Amino acid sequence: MFERTSPQLVADITSSEVLLTGGCAELYGLDKFFAEALGLEVRVVPHPNLCVAKGACVALNKMHILDNYGYSFKTKEDVRIR
Repeated sequence: MFERTSPQLVADITSSEVLLTGGCAELYGLDKFFAEALGLEVRVVPHPNLCVAKGACVALNKMHILDNYGYSFKTKEDVRIR
């Protein structure tokens, strides 16, 4: 993963910690496994299974910001989904 990551992002990750999110983050010992493999501090966020839903909520509430960066959102009618 680090081989395909920008040097700036790798520097940020190695100077802080890795946060595990998603349902699999709750697998027993996964945080310790990654900590040993990466040599970094790894922790599981509170309620990791809700991170995607919370992130989607934030994104939907701030879609106007994404519009400023050129993201284009379409309705299902715009893309003709049947």
